[in-house]
Amino acid sequence: MSQFVTICQPSGDINLCHQFTFLPTFVAMNQHLIELELLAPARNLSSGIAAINCGADAVYIGPSAFGARTGAGNSIEDIAALVKYAHPFRVKVYATVNTLLTDNQVPLAVDLIYQLYEVGVDAVIIQDAGLLTRELPPIAIHASTQLHNFSPEKVKFLENAGINRVVLARELSLKEIADIRAITTIELESFVHGALCVSLSGQCYLSHALTGRSANRGECSQPCRSYYSLFDSKGKQLAENKHLLSLKDLNLSTHIKQMAEAGISSFKIEGRLKDEGYVKNITAYYNGIINQFINDNTTYKRSSSGISSIDFTPDPARSFNRGFTTYFIDNRQADIYSPDGSKSIGKLVGTVRQVHRDHIVAYLTDQIASGDGLSFFDREGRQRGVGVNRTQGNRIFPTAVEGLYEGAQIYRNRDRNFDNQLARSISVRQLPVKARLSETANGILLTLSTLWDIHVDIEQPVEKIKANDEINFKQFVTGQISKTGSTIFYIESLSIECNPLLMKASLLNTLRRDGLQALHTALLESYQKNLPVQTVKNYDYPGHTIDFRGNILNRWARQFYEDRGIKVTEEGFESGIPINDIPLMTTRHCLRYSYGACLKEMGNRENSNTERNWWLTDNHHTYLLQFNCKECLMQVILPGNTEIVPLQAKPSTK
Repeated sequence: MSQFVTICQPSGDINLCHQFTFLPTFVAMNQHLIELELLAPARNLSSGIAAINCGADAVYIGPSAFGARTGAGNSIEDIAALVKYAHPFRVKVYATVNTLLTDNQVPLAVDLIYQLYEVGVDAVIIQDAGLLTRELPPIAIHASTQLHNFSPEKVKFLENAGINRVVLARELSLKEIADIRAITTIELESFVHGALCVSLSGQCYLSHALTGRSANRGECSQPCRSYYSLFDSKGKQLAENKHLLSLKDLNLSTHIKQMAEAGISSFKIEGRLKDEGYVKNITAYYNGIINQFINDNTTYKRSSSGISSIDFTPDPARSFNRGFTTYFIDNRQADIYSPDGSKSIGKLVGTVRQVHRDHIVAYLTDQIASGDGLSFFDREGRQRGVGVNRTQGNRIFPTAVEGLYEGAQIYRNRDRNFDNQLARSISVRQLPVKARLSETANGILLTLSTLWDIHVDIEQPVEKIKANDEINFKQFVTGQISKTGSTIFYIESLSIECNPLLMKASLLNTLRRDGLQALHTALLESYQKNLPVQTVKNYDYPGHTIDFRGNILNRWARQFYEDRGIKVTEEGFESGIPINDIPLMTTRHCLRYSYGACLKEMGNRENSNTERNWWLTDNHHTYLLQFNCKECLMQVILPGNTEIVPLQAKPSTK
């Protein structure tokens, strides 16, 4: 009897630049390691599989209804297929049921949650507290950021209400996250990348007030991306037709270590409306960053396993972005918004040297190709864009040269070659398998084992005719058993513990194929989901009263709060309450601060409420800006009976 061991790598010409794996012995010896999760968006089944292949530990996806993104609904069948693909890697799948619900919709949402539970979804993300009063299947519940998870007291309240995890408000600093962690044990999830809502999550009613499309019901018309003009308390114009409420995109890739130490265990990428290329690029990028952090900090581990083999070099600047900000993670920053444009800026690639009739000459830091898109800011500071017809070295022939000038910085906001590379990407994810071939009384036995102590035995009867060449036998067996093809496995090691025998390739192929299928089935059958947590009956809600900002649209949500001794003074905004003289948007983005007029920094020299107020205008309305300097908040209000200060618009430059 002989023994032969070989180490095999995943097949194909793939760059293994981002990979991770945890062997069973490692896991067994480190049961108390802190698990970190990279959570990626899935617009659809294909995008979800791409995210998993690029290293996501969990994905979140919207069902056909109640998913807060009307353009990103999926069938139960597709969600079931995503679950089946994810669970062998121990990747989790979360479903978004995170819109506010009417009385008629609550039973439908409950039925939907049962369907999601039946197909194996790990958790549902909710906004409507009414669901917490209904009989639900034993499924984990995550509190959407739309529940306004802003303070330690609110997060503690939700923990006691039976929530497994809260998605924290995007506006929180590291210290505020740590303060929440200090008084709670609940799982904490935080956004780390993607588009930002300027309003406190769940507290924006501007879209519904202007268009009837509710942000809390998945239909936001994005008025924050529109043009506004700004006036101070005396009516003096400070800005004209600027994107004053349009934030840059979040990028906290340099803060993973600090966030983990503050208590974050799930790092969330925004983007259920983004295309598959975006998901691949951003997921792969953060996968590499989190892996490097874990390599340097051995008290942490990933919450899923498998080797992600990625055939491109990720770069967030080459995907859709409005410029990047760290927002409030390091406290208030000045440069968090994009007043000159609300569209994708892209990556800085050069500076214009000369402008000619049909082309420009530029100093370039990267090669430009025909079909690319360029973005720039004209002399008036307005964002503009052009396509690229063709190039000759540093000569670029755009679709138009209007607005370009010598010295203008040019950005590439459509990278045709990179987009094509992402579209062609064959990134894969695989689990390591240890294989052992041995003899039985009547034949041969293939034993396959993978992580989590999962193993299967497949036996085949065989006529035992001794082979003369032991070396050829070993090479032959190794070649056949290692052909894992398009499965989610690769053979990490093979131990041959039998005498050389004459065997047909078809027999070994059948043995391997049946063994890998059985191993895949065993992984699915052994998967265990998190269970709901227990509720605590006596606990306080911050403030003890709820007005329209509690977002109560159904009788079950009212019941949830009233059963806990909380006084509900108003129904939710979408119930039809008057829209005037109430905060339609509350934000930490402060225009007084942005324009160098912070009252705290000025020593509160302006004392009266009238002097504190500023004004915004668009093509239709004048909005009152009120400033809560104690909490550093700005509110946008549509005045009713409030007297509007005469606005002194400067002469138009258009």
